[in-house]
Amino acid sequence: MFSLIILAVALAAAAVALEIWVVKKGGKYTGFIFPGLTLLLSFLFLYLFMSGSEADAGGYIVTFLILNIPTIVLLLIYFAATKEREEAVHEKKNEELDSMRIKDL
Repeated sequence: MFSLIILAVALAAAAVALEIWVVKKGGKYTGFIFPGLTLLLSFLFLYLFMSGSEADAGGYIVTFLILNIPTIVLLLIYFAATKEREEAVHEKKNEELDSMRIKDL
């Protein structure tokens, strides 16, 4: 049981690290790959394992929200890393403008 928890934590850490790397090295939309996969897997889980009546709609919603915690975390990582990358680009442009202004003087 303890080794299963360690495995789950290691896989989650690897997914977070991989998401950060993909966002920083990839293109504009490559950071949506892993959140999209987790969203699709949550729909697949609901389709395959949840069978019942319409009275279980609350259970479906709660299960869907719990299954999408990784999706939300990965999207937050994507938006944070994208904002950081955009700030770095703006800072570089400002440095270039400053150097051009100095050369003009």
